[in-house]
Amino acid sequence: LDRDLLGRLSTFADHYDKTSDFVTVRQKVGDKWAEKNAGIVTDIGAKKHEWNLEKEELSRVKIELAEWEDQKEPQPERPDTVVRNRERLKKAGIPYQEFYKVIEFGSELDEDACNHLEEALLKMGILDAIVVDEQYREQVLTPVKGCEDHYLFAGKTQAEKSLLDVLELNEEVNDIFSNQRLTKILSSIAYGGENEVSVSEDGSYHMGVLAGTVTGEYEAGYLGSKARERHRLAKIEECKNLILVLEEKIAGLERE
Repeated sequence: LDRDLLGRLSTFADHYDKTSDFVTVRQKVGDKWAEKNAGIVTDIGAKKHEWNLEKEELSRVKIELAEWEDQKEPQPERPDTVVRNRERLKKAGIPYQEFYKVIEFGSELDEDACNHLEEALLKMGILDAIVVDEQYREQVLTPVKGCEDHYLFAGKTQAEKSLLDVLELNEEVNDIFSNQRLTKILSSIAYGGENEVSVSEDGSYHMGVLAGTVTGEYEAGYLGSKARERHRLAKIEECKNLILVLEEKIAGLERE
């Protein structure tokens, strides 16, 4: 009770006699009780709502953790139209390679350069594009309703300094024909220079009349098997830490 009301109650008690009207005092105390009780109920309701939200988030993160633990090889997000297209190619017996799976970062690139380059390739549609033999060009480029994709074919010009100088083919490229295709593709994309298609060290890029920039906040996680595994383990650790934080929040709300 506030000091003013306590003073009134004290005065009422000091001067109380048979003619005193207790209803007035009871009303004042009742009003104050109702006010305080409403605040308590509101506070309880807010904490219950917060508890529900934290529980929902905890369930979501646990599901995400299970997915990362089960997923041995992270892959870039793909729309259903791309997934359907790649299933279609498999059924048609058209062999293809996903670019990010067959490439590793070269040893000369530092962490920032790797991050900028992968983000640029993602924005350009190259990172998860697929490489097919030239003989299938016309077949794969024929539009099919409900399907879409990006394809990589060797360019006509070779850059003085290209992605071939900073990226490497990994062990999945185990035949001479795949090696030649990928080598030509990499050498036709300039790195730090000018060409029809180019990427700069800061992640800015050019594709014909199109130019773009990157956020600089991206962390490489797909290009190359080593990077993909680091990304998967980092996501698992991130989820585990978040689960601990959420569980502590929920326990704190339950104690209040």
